[in-house]
Amino acid sequence: MLGSTIQRELAEMILRDLNDPRLSGFPSITRVKVAEDLAFADVYITVMGTPGQQTAALNALKHSAGMMRSKLTKALSIRV
Repeated sequence: MLGSTIQRELAEMILRDLNDPRLSGFPSITRVKVAEDLAFADVYITVMGTPGQQTAALNALKHSAGMMRSKLTKALSIRV
């Protein structure tokens, strides 16, 4: 349940907040695996496009990970 909420919030952030031209390959969040203690979540992503576009999109997502993490904590309002 929490995993699907995280998945939905991150997908909205990618569409709405990230204006990076390297995201031309349209990344898609396929799965979110949340740890039992809710302290960590693994996010699985696929990117459509050529290998170069995939690498560029993953680099763009890694670059914006801190911003997305910050917005996600505000949107979820849960505590560990």
